[in-house]
Amino acid sequence: HTNGCRFTQQRLQQPVSAGDRIKVQLTVKKKTPRTDTYGEVRWHVTLLNQNDATVAEYELLTMHAYAS
Repeated sequence: HTNGCRFTQQRLQQPVSAGDRIKVQLTVKKKTPRTDTYGEVRWHVTLLNQNDATVAEYELLTMHAYAS
């Protein structure tokens, strides 16, 4: 269950055109407990086009409720 997210450190490297295919690679950089009910996960996100060229990279911060 995700309660919110925030994008930071965005780097757009190449344009994306209509008809392009996009792949997303997610890597967990850090998990941080915040309370007894939720924590934060910091991700590194890479977007690749159909030629495996990086078109964008950014950091994503999400907050997740713990499973009950």
